[in-house]
Amino acid sequence: MWKDQPQTRKAFVRISLAANIVILIAVCTVLIAFGTSEPVVYAWGTPTAGRGILLSIYFAILIMSILLFAMHYRSPSNAAIQYMVAALLATQIMYKVSTPITTALVREPSSAAGGANPVAISNLCISGLHAVTLFLLWRWHGATDPTSNTCACGRRAEHAHPGRS
Repeated sequence: MWKDQPQTRKAFVRISLAANIVILIAVCTVLIAFGTSEPVVYAWGTPTAGRGILLSIYFAILIMSILLFAMHYRSPSNAAIQYMVAALLATQIMYKVSTPITTALVREPSSAAGGANPVAISNLCISGLHAVTLFLLWRWHGATDPTSNTCACGRRAEHAHPGRS
């Protein structure tokens, strides 16, 4: 029977948020400092208003990841923080998984399309990490074993988890 491993869940939340922070600092720096270089244009297309909007979204995800990392570090069992992490990661998974499709639909001649786009490929890899983290959060917050009346943590499903209302 699967038992909740709080240290594993906590580690995966922090790994997902840390990955966001490290990757987005690098990506935002590259887009700003080397925005017209051939590799950047190949991966993200030419500098346009649309790419500026994407950079803004990257900054928003970066700032939220930093804030949530700090909040989770202070209070890893707080359900509200875990729900915010889950919402951020779920949103990222949806846009990252759709990237190969959207890059194939809207393609500039100078950039890579669909599954050949390096951004799309890296997005799919990061989605895998975030999906594992979401699964672990889901198992902790309300998931029950359908064959018994036991919560994912091994106790009766009616109990209240620390930090849950």
